[in-house]
Amino acid sequence: HIRRNGRASRGSRGLLRLACAAMLCVGIVRCAGADAPALSATQVKALFLFNFTKYVEWPAEAFTSPTDPLVICMVGNPELAEPLRKLAAGKTVNGRPIEVRSVPAAESTNRCHILFLGDVQPSILPELLQPWRGEPVLLVGEQENFTRLGGIVNFGLRDSKVRIEINTAAAEESGLKLGSKLLGVADLVQNKR
Repeated sequence: HIRRNGRASRGSRGLLRLACAAMLCVGIVRCAGADAPALSATQVKALFLFNFTKYVEWPAEAFTSPTDPLVICMVGNPELAEPLRKLAAGKTVNGRPIEVRSVPAAESTNRCHILFLGDVQPSILPELLQPWRGEPVLLVGEQENFTRLGGIVNFGLRDSKVRIEINTAAAEESGLKLGSKLLGVADLVQNKR
């Protein structure tokens, strides 16, 4: 549980310090006159998707062998795939390489560990999410009501900044363990379906 009474957990304080340090570094570089543009919303989402690989624990049965890659599947929002591929290139998590694949929306047989559903019609969202319910897949979207429809993580914009909301009940149903650092950066944590 994340408390909203002004007290942050140890994990979220550490993440907050890291974020403040990063913002300070960016500010120093800008003051020094170097060209350091702010990250776009697409770049921030790519960073989040990449970091989910570090702060989510998948059950052993999500992989067929200890050397299987951790696969991030991308549906829609093609401009997000390239920065994510660059971030994941040559990287591993728990000894597993990270792969980024673009897949068609209807391809539910593809082995994914993170499934990002971007730019899909809200009317077909329940149909797209249904085959993945209870599967060890982190369902990530960017549509209104995504977490209420069974998605686990949703990107949104507030004050021109990318924010995330999390449905912990959906994560639990999928057998995923979400780290405290991930829960600490969420704007909204839902504990029920």
